[in-house]
Amino acid sequence: MARATSVFLLLSPPAIWGSLVVVGWGALQSLNPLILTLVSWLLAAAVLLILSSANLVRLWDIFRERFLWFVVIGVAGTTGFQFLWYTGLAHGDPVDVTLLTATLPAFICIGDRLLFRAPLSALRISGLAIALAGAAYLAVEGDWSNMVRLQFSSGIYAILGANIMMTVYTLGLRFRMPKCTALELMTLIVVGGLIGFSPLYLVLGHGNPSFDSGGLWIALLYIALFAYVGAYLLWNLSVARNGPSLTGIALYTQPVFALFFAYLILGTGIDAYQWLGGIVILAGLAFAEWSEQRGGQEGAQS
Repeated sequence: MARATSVFLLLSPPAIWGSLVVVGWGALQSLNPLILTLVSWLLAAAVLLILSSANLVRLWDIFRERFLWFVVIGVAGTTGFQFLWYTGLAHGDPVDVTLLTATLPAFICIGDRLLFRAPLSALRISGLAIALAGAAYLAVEGDWSNMVRLQFSSGIYAILGANIMMTVYTLGLRFRMPKCTALELMTLIVVGGLIGFSPLYLVLGHGNPSFDSGGLWIALLYIALFAYVGAYLLWNLSVARNGPSLTGIALYTQPVFALFFAYLILGTGIDAYQWLGGIVILAGLAFAEWSEQRGGQEGAQS
């Protein structure tokens, strides 16, 4: 039973986040990325505020003291990231979105090295370079002449922008982290993200979206409750039970789940260049992770 619980905690977050390709694509048939981002995060914020209601006064004091930090980190890690990701999904191929999102660990490792001088072995650099080469191959849709002509779809730019946003968020958490629980921190970050995102909505928001579809509300609730709040809490539980390294490695199964759901529900086919690019990306990330684990074991033995 204990082993089954560990496996459930390991695989649930990547499976839920993988399903977001399908659920998000469905919601985008009724809402534009701006509205989808705002409404889904408002629902998530409502749930988080209810869960944190016993400590709202203390949380308000923390939020006021670190207002700018919460707004910047919140936009980078929640609303801004999700808006760009939904934009990429709306204007790109779901398979490309899935595989390009998988390169996020490479962005974070490079940023960590540049900003914090984190150690990065030659082997790990090689793995990250392989993964980024696979991403570049996807971006040019298997035709390197598109690189020379700088012909990329707007969806590609949006997903790469989303990866940069999440990198800023991940690394930004290292700057003067406020003292509060994981749930409280997530609540304040989401609220900050909504405050920072609201000017963009006021400037770009347009149209009168219809919310009279029951299927749309199911999708919105699934995104808010499961993909945002639930998966995050399950991730934290997995880190506590299985450790950060194993939990991080399990995240590499997310593209597999996403491609499976896209094929099963959307009937999305996978072109030859997507197979090749995806294999190169996953192989590069696996090699980078293996080299890191190998380096840590050798360091412990010495």
